[in-house]
Amino acid sequence: MAKMLDWSLLQSFIAVAGEGSLSGAARALGGSQPTMGRHVGALEAELGVRLFERAAGGFELTPTGVELLDQARRMARPRIAFRSSPKAAPRRSPAPSASPPARSSLPISCPRSSPLCAGPSPKSK
Repeated sequence: MAKMLDWSLLQSFIAVAGEGSLSGAARALGGSQPTMGRHVGALEAELGVRLFERAAGGFELTPTGVELLDQARRMARPRIAFRSSPKAAPRRSPAPSASPPARSSLPISCPRSSPLCAGPSPKSK
């Protein structure tokens, strides 16, 4: 079973995991701290799991977060290699469009027993 995840959420997740804080991730990606927080929250909500434990010293991965980080880093490697390749064509500006650009999403695969593929848990009232 595969779930499609927004690539920008995964990039933010990788950065927060690597830097240990929202502000560090924001500096690394050239974004903002609130955006990193929204991305992590959105990814956790979409998957229905906690990826980080928030502590005074920063963000620490949960076991589920470690599992996702391994997969996310593997997915990021080809994208990084392609961008740094001398054969990669230069980027051209897309033609103006009336609609916003589509967000990139990538599939992740995991065993059925993994909480990553269990889907969001029902909200309690």
